[in-house]
Amino acid sequence: MDMEEIDDSCFHDLVSRSFFQPSKINEYGFMMHDLIHDLARFVSGEFCVNIEGDDSCKISRTMRYLSYGGVKYEILNKILEISTGQHLRTFTTYQPLNQSRCQWARRMDDDIKLGLLSKFKRLRVLSLSDNDYIVELSDVISNWKHLRYLNLSGALIKRLPEIVTTLYNLQTLLLSRCVYFVELPTHIARLINMCHLDIRGTKLQEMPSQMGKLMKLQNLSDFFIGRRTGSSLKELGKLQHLRGDLSIWNLQNVVDVEDASEANLKNKRQLRKLNLKWDGDGEDSGRERCILEQLQPPTELEYLHIFGYNGTRFPDWLGDSSFSNMVSLELSRFQYCSSLPPLGQLVSLKELLIEGFDRVQVVGPEFCGSCTSIEKPFRSLEILSFADFPEWYEWIPCVGAFSCLQELHIFNCPFLTKALPTHLPSLTKLQIDGCQQLVVSFPPTPSIVDMVIEDDSRDVRLEKLASGLYGLRVGGSISLDLVLEWLEQMHVFSATLEAIQISDCDPLRCFSLELFPELKRLVIFHCPNLEWLYASQGDFMQLETNRFSSKLELLQLDCSNKLYCHLQWILQTLPSLSQLSIHSDHNAESFPEITLLPSSLTSLEIHDFQNLKSLDCGGLQHLKSLKQLTISGCPKLSSIPDGGLASSISLLCIMECPLLGERCQRGTGEDWSKISHIPHIEINWEKIN
Repeated sequence: MDMEEIDDSCFHDLVSRSFFQPSKINEYGFMMHDLIHDLARFVSGEFCVNIEGDDSCKISRTMRYLSYGGVKYEILNKILEISTGQHLRTFTTYQPLNQSRCQWARRMDDDIKLGLLSKFKRLRVLSLSDNDYIVELSDVISNWKHLRYLNLSGALIKRLPEIVTTLYNLQTLLLSRCVYFVELPTHIARLINMCHLDIRGTKLQEMPSQMGKLMKLQNLSDFFIGRRTGSSLKELGKLQHLRGDLSIWNLQNVVDVEDASEANLKNKRQLRKLNLKWDGDGEDSGRERCILEQLQPPTELEYLHIFGYNGTRFPDWLGDSSFSNMVSLELSRFQYCSSLPPLGQLVSLKELLIEGFDRVQVVGPEFCGSCTSIEKPFRSLEILSFADFPEWYEWIPCVGAFSCLQELHIFNCPFLTKALPTHLPSLTKLQIDGCQQLVVSFPPTPSIVDMVIEDDSRDVRLEKLASGLYGLRVGGSISLDLVLEWLEQMHVFSATLEAIQISDCDPLRCFSLELFPELKRLVIFHCPNLEWLYASQGDFMQLETNRFSSKLELLQLDCSNKLYCHLQWILQTLPSLSQLSIHSDHNAESFPEITLLPSSLTSLEIHDFQNLKSLDCGGLQHLKSLKQLTISGCPKLSSIPDGGLASSISLLCIMECPLLGERCQRGTGEDWSKISHIPHIEINWEKIN
């Protein structure tokens, strides 16, 4: 075990003991608990200094570690003059929480231009990450002969000066998220002590020549294959200590298939995640397959992503059971393959994402693997996603497969008509989007907590709420009866629904509220044919004398003329209703009738009554619990009733009611005295989009 492996082991041990904790801001970062941090600062004493703003710090000539948080240059320069900077080993910068990014970046850039960094002749660690205004580094780099760690992540630099290749002690170079970076130094191979090179998120297109000379390289985030010059793929074969994550780009530029063989990925047993990416069109099945065959990864690999493969057949190793550690596999844009590879034998596979298989028409038993001894294909799979299969029309699932599947996603498969295995006992999340012809048949599963089905004509979502009951959203031309039938197939019954939203559903004529005894929230919009919230008026008469007491607390209705006529019958059966919102194009000139609204209301919203001219004082005064009243989109409403509003109201909102808004202006309006007792009043005359 080398020193870095020992360091990693010690660090992970400290994490397990909560000495360090994962950062909530940076997914790759860690932080100390405040108490541990205070202890560390006390122990480090005069050797470690953190300066921010105009904060005064005790500076010693023996200072070794300096963290710079955006003080003025004059203050920082004075500190360095006191300490002489000769003993400084670590200099890191960060953006203070009380400064904007631009302020901090400009300040740091000015400091660098003033030659600040030239004072650090014994520097070992330099971190200038996330400094947007660093666009170049000058020859001051030559002063850092002892530098081992250089972090320029997030800077706007395009390239590094060639003199950086004289830093022979450099072990770590971080350039991730340098979105304008286009070129590594030509002679970077001189940095023979380099162990870590991170170039994720850059614009590099090729690697410098002779990358294989970096024999100590352990972490290489990306390897770019150029078209003519630069390093060829076989240079990777000389990097025997690679581990962690590696992405290989532009495989379409491989000239000699033997280069793929000499890359020797199979023997790099410490690799854990591998991305293989082509970027080009054109079918060349034999050559493409040979390249991918030779790029066989080590069987210890845990994550594999192959993107843009232009072959028609798969390499023999893809899906082989020897890859017993693989937990995640992603296959993207296999546009010339007419079938799926046999992946059911990957015993540890937990996540499988497959997209862009343009020629696949049927997914059959071959997907589960050819080995007949496997009784439960995909026995560990938890997440399965299919996307962008333009010709797929049928899925023939294997018996006993997907016993642990928790999430199933199917996107943009317009001709798929038959899908879903019949036995998914562990399914908790189902998402179907852009599958217009799919006739959904659901497997019985008592554990589903989230279901989404969306396409041109239907929008359905079922999700489990904190209460343990379910919320349902239905939209489009799909019928509510069919949705309820689906739910029963999954052993989710109407009695378990607590919240329902229905919109743009022309077929809906009656919502049978009595079918949902636990319903607390109901929202219905743009359903022009809706007449009843019960099966019929006759059934309503029976409800008055029977079993039934609604628990509905919130009701929002886009109320058609037909439904508005029955509104009084409906509201009288809702003893728990506290929030009511009504949108209506009804021609009513007065609202509300004295017996219309239940006295339990705490919030009332009246929207889009185009002919409404007056508010009925009696209909509002008996609402003794009303706290909030909103009136909007009532252009003919001209006044507050003489008797005023309920004394319990604490918030009044008037929007898009020009006549009423003018009369209710603070201090000057004719109706101001009728509402002046209300603590919070909001008036907006303009139309709200």
